[in-house]
Amino acid sequence: MPAHPNDLRDHNCLTYGFLSTGNQWKLSGKDGDHWIQPSWTLCVNNAEVLRDAAVAGRGIALLPVFIGEDALQTGRLRTCLDDYHAPPLTLYALYPPTRHLALKVRLFIDFLVERFEG
Repeated sequence: MPAHPNDLRDHNCLTYGFLSTGNQWKLSGKDGDHWIQPSWTLCVNNAEVLRDAAVAGRGIALLPVFIGEDALQTGRLRTCLDDYHAPPLTLYALYPPTRHLALKVRLFIDFLVERFEG
């Protein structure tokens, strides 16, 4: 089990191919920011595939909570490096400018905020 982000270099890592940071992971903690170039054994462009590979024991994955939460709650996944965090993901809802927002659009935006907020 890695105790520090630098330890990830000695583990099989699973990475997401479309990170804005490339295949580098940025992990921040009390001791500052750490940019890690993990030695990955699998690179995919789908977070569910990444989660499933981690559940299958293929390696360590950096996943958004909303992708891994069911597997975490059922014990199929466990966290590591809990004193470190990755940069937050950003989600945007785009809609045409209007004075009166359609109710279904307003409800959908409210759902997104509730589901994905901090």
